[in-house]
Amino acid sequence: MKVKNVNDMKIIVSEILFIKSAIRSTLFVSFYMVVSLLFSNCTKNLQKEEVVYKNDFEKGDLSGIIGGKIFTFNNSKVLGNFNNSGFDCKINNIGSHDYVEVSFNLYIHDQWMGNSVDGTTTVEPDVWQMKIEGNTYLNTTFSNTDSQQSYPDNYQVNNPAKANSFHSYLLGMCNGSDNTFGTSMYKIVKTVKSSNSSFVFECRDILGNLNAVNEHCKSWSIDNLAIKTIKFR
Repeated sequence: MKVKNVNDMKIIVSEILFIKSAIRSTLFVSFYMVVSLLFSNCTKNLQKEEVVYKNDFEKGDLSGIIGGKIFTFNNSKVLGNFNNSGFDCKINNIGSHDYVEVSFNLYIHDQWMGNSVDGTTTVEPDVWQMKIEGNTYLNTTFSNTDSQQSYPDNYQVNNPAKANSFHSYLLGMCNGSDNTFGTSMYKIVKTVKSSNSSFVFECRDILGNLNAVNEHCKSWSIDNLAIKTIKFR
């Protein structure tokens, strides 16, 4: 295009500026519409979360706990220790919800041998189970030795000893002085679909034959148990 004079140049510049302004406006409107749409969708799916049970056991409170006991470990009160046993936690009237989240610290004390075969003697696995409303969500093994464990998967997957542990070398109960086995700690979090007005959560163990009858050489406990309901609007 041939520019004849200064006025033509001004007109061209004005048209260019107008086009650029229109493009910016269009982009802004499009961006605003996308953001508004996303915000609208998020608002529709906004969660309502409510903690319906929380217990650090420091006050010796066993409300909602069936088959529980409290002892001191690592200068803190915990639920346990358990050996070839376990506990239930039942909560009633937890209100309308779509999901439930369970979280706690799990302590694995001393001579857990996971999926072990010990020399010439076959050692039964050290199994730990978690059930929620009657359904098994975790059926696994733990190891504080050189033997493999299944966690964070279910039994019989082979993973390294202490895999996914949050603490690996806390003091043990019967071997705490030299930390030969010690205690490993795991942070367990599980969210499940649920709409029942009452909620039941269970933890059990099925320990192998090595020192299985001695709760001071192979046991487990939990701390900081919290149960939270989640509701989608």
